[in-house]
Parts: sequence; structure tokens; C-alpha cells
Amino acid sequence: MKSLFYSPKGRFGVDAILLLCIISALVFSDPHLAGDMHWRSSHCIICITGVGFMILHIMQHWRFIRSFTKRKVILKNKITFVVTIFSAMMILSIIPFFFGFPEKIMRFHNIIGHIFGVLIIIHIIGKAKKFVRLLKSNNKRVQVDV
Repeated sequence: MKSLFYSPKGRFGVDAILLLCIISALVFSDPHLAGDMHWRSSHCIICITGVGFMILHIMQHWRFIRSFTKRKVILKNKITFVVTIFSAMMILSIIPFFFGFPEKIMRFHNIIGHIFGVLIIIHIIGKAKKFVRLLKSNNKRVQVDV
């Protein structure tokens, strides 16, 4: 039996929380914050939580992500591959903030963040059929159990 973490319900739960983190990060982004205050902002706290859930998401899909070393897989999953690249770019764009908040890095981070947000929406739309199927199958089980 699969553990809950790797089950469709576990994946859906992690994905749903990750989506909420991404939407919240975009809503609470404030490029005018700087210095120590920035690390205590809602945006940063949400993003740190989001990175944690992104790590869980990567763990759940590790076999698939590892397959991106094959050209055939990349060509079949272009959006997922681009989302993976931009995820890495987002995480790498955070590193310079440990050494201050240079204006150029802040702009780069903001641009990558907005592109990443759009790509995530496209990625979710592409996976929407799987989510709907999962919700329908769970709904049927609930009706049978009652």
C-alpha cells in the first residue's frame, strides 16, 4: 500500500497548499521593502513556506523530474520542464538577498517571479483534468461510504 504522502490525495494536498503559497506570494509582494524588515514580511514568510512545500512536491515527483535528463521526456512535457527551470531560477534569485537587497537583483527576482506565476497557472491548467478526476473519484467514494 502506498503511503499517504505519495498517494493522489497526498499529492493533491501538497499541490493545493503550494498553489496557495504562490498566489499569496504574488498578492503580498512589496518591492519597496528592504533591509531586515523584508525578511519578516508576509511575502518572505509565505515564500519560505512555499519553498518547503516545493521541496515536498519535488520529492513526490522525483522519478518524473529525474527523467528530464531524456530529450524525449522534455519534448512531451515542455511546460513542466520550463516550470522546473523557472523554479530553480526563483530559488537561485533568493540567494543574493542574504547579502543585501541590490536593486538589480530585486528587479530580476520580481520579473522571474511574475513569469513563474504565469507558468504555474499554465501548468495547473494543463494538469486540471487530473485534479478533476481525483475530486470526482473521491466524491463517488464518499457517496458509497455513507
